[in-house]
Amino acid sequence: MQDFRKELNRNMLTAWTVIAAVLAVSYFGETLKGERTLCYYVVFLTVTLIPLGLCALLYKIDWKRSRFPIFAAIGYFVMYTFVLFTGRTSMVYTYILPLLSFFIMLHEPKVVVGLGAATLAVNALSISHRVMAGEITVQNSRDVEIQIALLLLCFLGTYVSSRLFERIIRRNEDYMNTVIRQSEMILSQQKDVQIMSSLAREDVLTGVGNRLFFEERMKELSAGQGNTGVIYCDINGLKYQNDHEGHDAGDALLRNFGDLMRFHFRGSDCFRISGDEFVVLMPGIGREAFEGRAGRFRNAAWKKEPPMASVGWSYGPDPAEAVKNAEAMMYRDKQRFYDRFPKYKR
Repeated sequence: MQDFRKELNRNMLTAWTVIAAVLAVSYFGETLKGERTLCYYVVFLTVTLIPLGLCALLYKIDWKRSRFPIFAAIGYFVMYTFVLFTGRTSMVYTYILPLLSFFIMLHEPKVVVGLGAATLAVNALSISHRVMAGEITVQNSRDVEIQIALLLLCFLGTYVSSRLFERIIRRNEDYMNTVIRQSEMILSQQKDVQIMSSLAREDVLTGVGNRLFFEERMKELSAGQGNTGVIYCDINGLKYQNDHEGHDAGDALLRNFGDLMRFHFRGSDCFRISGDEFVVLMPGIGREAFEGRAGRFRNAAWKKEPPMASVGWSYGPDPAEAVKNAEAMMYRDKQRFYDRFPKYKR
């Protein structure tokens, strides 16, 4: 809407400039012919260019200013009044009409009313001056009647049109605001659904996938083709940690292991399937690459003292069978852990 207002204000200035330029060129030619004095031409330029320049400066400084149409109407009216009282033709009064079309688009009914009243007033003064000068009599008053009737009709039409345009604009704004609010509500609801869906599949403590997500992935992999690498992990000494250092320490151990998993693998491939058991599913990977990554992860888990987790892995076309084999291998690794650290044995 602001861009539309900016364009209308700019077009109003452009139209005003064109009208002023046409009059300036015309009056300059009449001045060269001796039909107008140089003093008159200077005064005309003064009352025309100064208001136009001030409005152009105002537009440049703040084109969004709501009172800009009022300033433009006043500035144009100054030029119009001067030309009306000094013009050589009775049709000078029609110079006000180009400005009215812009007030329809600017939907400024109050400005139209004020400008209309002022225009009728100066035209009445101009007619009175011509009557006193003997230019208008009862016999040749037809042009004056047309002048007043045309101005009344034009301003009445402009006022009605500007009101209608104002209502259209407001309804469009209300409609757009409604559409925007509905769009924001839909986006918010979609975001809430995504968050809920994410939370439904995510283990809150560790940030990896939960048991539900693991089972969904197993169904997807079982329906597909190709080999899957499986890494099965069991946290070492979790019960000991909870019993001797508190559950906060145990939770910290679980979170740290979740971070370790996401460091080595994609978060969507990692799952916590029970209190201290974790699984990594790696579909579509080659055997050599999988075993290399599984070995490096096991070394990272055993780097600390005591090791964070016991790790086993398996590779094959049947994901369920690979999980069983990886779990069996994990138990062998768990026995090695208990052999080195018997105090953690349950």
